This record gives sequence, C-alpha cells and structure tokens, in this order.
Amino acid sequence: MPPDPHVFFVDRSLGGKQVPGALAAHGWAIKAHDDVFPQNTPDTIWIKSVGAKGWIILTADDNLRYNPLEKAALNASGTWTFILAPRKNLRGVEMAQAFIKAERALLKAIAKYPPSSAFRVSADGKITKCSL
Repeated sequence: MPPDPHVFFVDRSLGGKQVPGALAAHGWAIKAHDDVFPQNTPDTIWIKSVGAKGWIILTADDNLRYNPLEKAALNASGTWTFILAPRKNLRGVEMAQAFIKAERALLKAIAKYPPSSAFRVSADGKITKCSL
C-alpha cells in the first residue's frame, strides 16, 4: 500500500468510477478527476492544479506527452506521471489491476526519479521511464 503522503489523481481517461474505486479499495489515497474538476476542464489546467497539490498523475492518455501545451504543463507540474499504455481492450478492473501490479515499481520510481518524470505502465504491471 502506498504510504501517506502519496495521493494519486486518476485522470478521466481511466474512467470515473471503476479504476478510482478499485485503487481506493486496495488502500491507495485517490482523487478522481470528476470529483475534483468539471468534466471538460482542459488538461493544462488540471495538470497544473494536480502538481500544485503534490498529487501523482495516473492516466491512460499517452498523447499528453506529445501535445506541446500539455507536455509543457507536465514538465512544469513537479509531479510524477504514470501512463497506462497501451490500454486498448482493457476494462476498468483490468486497468486498475495494471497499476496495482505495478505498485512496488511505481513507488521505487517515485523514490528514485525527480518530479516531472513520466513512466509507461503496461497491462502486466511493468513500468518503463519515458520522456516528456
């Protein structure tokens, strides 16, 4: 179980209920996108806010790394980003399980790498560092 002060922000790309619920049931401190922001909040806005709060980003939106404004927001966020990729054909419970399988590696990455680092999380729970 991630130690307290780690709060994980679940982006809307992972869905609004199943993934946050499964991670919370596993003992993670979770903030779901739709519980904090309106559905249509631009990514740059929520990224900045999440970073300011010190929350860690969980997403399935790999495009965040390629959109220049979103990429800049992630680099300036001061937090870690974990991207479930590819998520194709994964249901909510399977997406949550990928993060749960990656739990140990995810915590090691947070301890080892500076904020504004990004990682891809595979369906089998393996993580790899990626560029922003």
